[in-house]
Amino acid sequence: MAENTEITLPCAQCGFSNEPERVYCHNCGAKLDRSLLPKAAKEKKEDSPEKARRRIQKMTNPSKISVLRELKTLISLLIWAALAAGVIMIARRPDGVPAISNEMATRQVQSDLMETVDAPTPRAVAFTEQEVNLALRQALRAKDVGGVPGTNFEQAYVSFLPGIVHLGLEQSIAGYSLFCGIDYELAIKQGVLAPTLKGGSFGRIAVRPEIMQYLDFPFQKLWKALKREHEQLQKMQNVTVTKGQITLVSKGAAAR
Repeated sequence: MAENTEITLPCAQCGFSNEPERVYCHNCGAKLDRSLLPKAAKEKKEDSPEKARRRIQKMTNPSKISVLRELKTLISLLIWAALAAGVIMIARRPDGVPAISNEMATRQVQSDLMETVDAPTPRAVAFTEQEVNLALRQALRAKDVGGVPGTNFEQAYVSFLPGIVHLGLEQSIAGYSLFCGIDYELAIKQGVLAPTLKGGSFGRIAVRPEIMQYLDFPFQKLWKALKREHEQLQKMQNVTVTKGQITLVSKGAAAR
């Protein structure tokens, strides 16, 4: 037969076997000597109320650990929500991006620029945003100026704002367009063109200049493709950028 391991508390007065949680004898009412209980039984009796108290407290009053856990979950959700919003903003088409078309330029911007640079005396020439964009499209059509591996180059374009030239780049991946841009303030200092980085953007997310200086890698191939135009701008004595237009004044070939 299996040994009966049930713990009882015997009464010193009448010998009745009482349940271990009793304080007084169930038979005669005498106070029981609880020191007779085995240690394990006393610990079980003493621990049970404490465990029950902790369970009730956990259900009715969340502990500090629970609050921190919930706060951590909330912060994690906010971070993921911000990342998702950032991806959506990057994928959105910015304002001012010209539509890609097969329209032919009515003005030879490159020829006019070269004539202005080679003129013996200072000469002014002005180009509209649309004229420059059509010239860029034709000049870069056969060149690989994609800045991000795995993407296809679609177009480079400019936007002229007061004092600022925004150079944009549209690339595509799997049929979806991605946009990035970089902003410069143009000025001639001591006879040399000195562009100042003023910021940039990825999609519709603006990027501060101190960060954009490390994120201009998509434009590296484009700078190489526009090396000749950059050298021609270096021969100007004045550059003025207004909304939708840029005006250049050459130094004059005789002065160089």
